[in-house]
Amino acid sequence: MGGVLDQDHPAGAYGWRILEAEHVAVSGAHTVVHLDDSGKPGRVPDVLRAVLHDLMDDPA
Repeated sequence: MGGVLDQDHPAGAYGWRILEAEHVAVSGAHTVVHLDDSGKPGRVPDVLRAVLHDLMDDPA
């Protein structure tokens, strides 16, 4: 399962699962909101967005 980081929105939705052998033992989802220095929802910085995107493409 992957995540979504829209360029114009401060939130990302992520789904995940834990496998036991070949079966899903646990699954879940969460939403993360990036906050700016004033504590308000703000655009995710490009550098952070790139790192998260790379992690989603290569789940080591």
